[in-house]
Amino acid sequence: MLSRYLTYRALNIYASIFIIVILTFAIYTQLYQGQLPCPLCIMQRITFILLAVLFIIGSIFVPRNLIRRTFQGLIFLVALLGIAIATRHVYLQHLPVSSATSCSPSFNFILENLPPNEAIRLLLMGSSDCATVSWHLFGLTMPEWSLLCFLLLAIVSIIQIARKNTM
Repeated sequence: MLSRYLTYRALNIYASIFIIVILTFAIYTQLYQGQLPCPLCIMQRITFILLAVLFIIGSIFVPRNLIRRTFQGLIFLVALLGIAIATRHVYLQHLPVSSATSCSPSFNFILENLPPNEAIRLLLMGSSDCATVSWHLFGLTMPEWSLLCFLLLAIVSIIQIARKNTM
């Protein structure tokens, strides 16, 4: 009975809905609680959006066998990217205040004025805004919640890779 609700397509749909809820909550905290996203937060949101698009594509087009595993492998790699970004963010938040990174230019300035490889390097370094902790839910900061969500999505992609049925 339960397997009917956890088909390949259904699990992709559930993951997509989960990500949409995450992004909706992030936008809510930004607009109604004044939690402005730092560069690493924005990169995590972009990664969540990419994952949502991939899970939606996976739910619409149910590929078979090798193609499905390859597609879910791509989802796994994007989830790993999200894990890496969120881990960097959590690391910056746990540094002593005296060793926090210095201020960096705004996200838009970096993207508009630097070559892509330099922009990515600077964004991943984070800024002093990234080290600031101003929000908690059940004792965890937003980057820690993001890390848990990325881990969960990586596990979903592993389950999708390992499953034997084609639907």
